[in-house]
Amino acid sequence: MIKHITKYVFCFLLGLPFVLMGPTAADAQTNDDSVMLMRMYMQIAPGQRDAWVEGRQQQITHRREHGYSWGERVTISEDNVVRMSIRLPNGFSDIEARRAWFRDNPSDGNFANTVSRVWNELARTRLELSYRPDGYEPGMSNFQQERRVYRAPGHRQAMRDFMASVSAAFEEAGIAQARFVSSGVMGGSPHYSIFYPAESAAAYYDAREALQPIFESLRGERTPGAVQRTVVRNWTRLRDLDFVPED
Repeated sequence: MIKHITKYVFCFLLGLPFVLMGPTAADAQTNDDSVMLMRMYMQIAPGQRDAWVEGRQQQITHRREHGYSWGERVTISEDNVVRMSIRLPNGFSDIEARRAWFRDNPSDGNFANTVSRVWNELARTRLELSYRPDGYEPGMSNFQQERRVYRAPGHRQAMRDFMASVSAAFEEAGIAQARFVSSGVMGGSPHYSIFYPAESAAAYYDAREALQPIFESLRGERTPGAVQRTVVRNWTRLRDLDFVPED
């Protein structure tokens, strides 16, 4: 009975992802090329990673059999938090369509007792603040460091300007390290997430060392007090647990 209830609650959270979310962030203003992203997080319970993977495989099969149409990219952190990133090219209408899909196809992967916490957020890509070097191939990325920067109230423009200056410095120096930025829309305090993809953790840290002169040169451009805190998290791709819709 407990397993059944846990599974039902988990599927309910997947189908109604934003009922419990926080206020909209002012940082959501972007250019017309931005894409909305839903990010779902699951803390795997101790000793339950293999069982979670089995449940995810069941979920993928169910999605495939019932025409689920949203791509899902899966990564995992060093402390066993799974992040599922879902692109929503049609914005909020995709959220409603996805909710309807879950209502019509309620049976999903069995995650009973494998997850101790589920939370989620909405974000938008910030292409105008990002940097994509020539020749960058996303398929080579198996590791990603996220630096999430929470800004202080009243410093939105200052933070945006600083983010833009970093990417401009990367471009001017012809840096090979890509840098992608998104901003929170719903699900937490106003923030930017900066993602540094790499082929491996070792490759990322080697590149990070080479970037230190650029960061040092920009240190004086950051407005004092604009950043409340920074959270750093490392993510590893789980490609075999991605969902790619059929054409």
